[in-house]
Order: sequence, then C-alpha cells, then structure tokens
Amino acid sequence: MRVLVTGGAGNIGLSVLKILDEQKIKTVLFDISEQIEINKEFIPSSTEIISGSVLDKSSLSQALKGASHVIHLAAVLGVKNTETNNLNCLEINIKGTENILSAAVTEKVSKFIFSSSSEVYGEPLKLPINEDSITQGKTLYAVSKLAGEEFVKGYAQRYPSMDYSILRLFNSFGPYQVGQFVVQKFIQNVEIQLEL
Repeated sequence: MRVLVTGGAGNIGLSVLKILDEQKIKTVLFDISEQIEINKEFIPSSTEIISGSVLDKSSLSQALKGASHVIHLAAVLGVKNTETNNLNCLEINIKGTENILSAAVTEKVSKFIFSSSSEVYGEPLKLPINEDSITQGKTLYAVSKLAGEEFVKGYAQRYPSMDYSILRLFNSFGPYQVGQFVVQKFIQNVEIQLEL
C-alpha cells in the first residue's frame, strides 16, 4: 500500500500522515511549498514529500507514481477566503480535483477518498442531518465541494475499478490548525478570558 495525501501539510493531512506512519504505511505528502515549509517539523520522517499544485498535472503525475490510495484534502478553505478569491477557489477545488482524479485513473489507484464539507448542506431543511439530506450549498466554497463530489462519482462510474469515499467534514480541529477557523477561535477566546 502506498498512500498519497494531497494537502498533506495541513491540519488534517498531518494527522492522517501521523496515523499512517504509525501503521508503517508508505506515504507521499503532496502540498504547496509554502505549506510544507510552515509545518516541516511535524511531517513524519518516513514520508516522501513532493511540493506542487493540484493545478500542475506534471507534479501530480510524479506524486501519484505507484500510489494505491489517494486521500484528497487539498483545497482552498474557508467561506470568507473563498468568497474573496472566487476564481482561485473554483480552479483549485474543482479543476484540481479533476486533475487528481484523472491522474489517479492513469495510475490505477484502487481507492480515492475525497474531503468534502458540511457546507454542502447549506441551511438544512430539517435536523439532524444525514447523508441523504438535501444539499443546497449557498456559498462558492460549498458549490466547489459539491462539484468535486460529482467529479468523484462521475470518475468512479466511468472507471468502476476505482472505489471511493466522500467525507463531509464538519468543523474539524487539531494541533496543526491555524487561528482563522471557529474551534481555534473558541480556544483562543477561552485563553484570553483565563488571562483576565
């Protein structure tokens, strides 16, 4: 087994790589060089590191050589960030996902795991939400994630040898998270209150 983790130098990616490393699974981290530099001290030493963009088909092909599984976490994140950088969000979250899927098919990847978002539900019509709940993403980020989901389903339909899973993540948090997301802000606010 050889697992490629796109966005591997991010909050979730670093945790995934750590777990895979503990299980002695060969891993390849694929991320932009700036993100790798920020978190290089947290990357397991046995992980192969390839820097590049999901928009660069050449570096994607290099990263996917010999991969049996892909965990696709790379994305432009955050509603505010994506609303102020519309084209960047669309290119990376949609075109980037298609690029990875195309390369994964070429390399005969057997399992593709796509990181989507709870944002795809928009404002739910009823609670609790489950996998069958209506998706009605109201933000560009949500729309980009829904498009990514449909690309994954479409590729799996055309290439049935590639199994897939789609994870609709809710407010994830962890030790490598930056302060712009909600759970980290809650923690920072608590710390400020404790100092007072």
